Amino acid sequence: MSGIIDKAQETFSRVKADASKKVQDFMENDKVKRMNREKVDPSASSRFTTNTGMGVSNTDVWLKVAGEKQGPMLLQDHHGREKVCDICMCLT
Repeated sequence: MSGIIDKAQETFSRVKADASKKVQDFMENDKVKRMNREKVDPSASSRFTTNTGMGVSNTDVWLKVAGEKQGPMLLQDHHGREKVCDICMCLT
């Protein structure tokens, strides 16, 4: 039984080392370095706005048919529809 546990621990250690090497290689990638240079963290005073400039306090909540937690999202939600349209425009 201890042989199986030793083998599992050895395998886990090897996989952990491989994963950390892959993460390190990814972070040293030229594209990731360029993206990190352009990244700007939002400040406490910044906020999300719609295309018309109206402030939006929460972009993750949509109007739904059956209440807050379940049900399909409604297209009558102006902010949600605008969010989807913006994503579609980025993909084209």
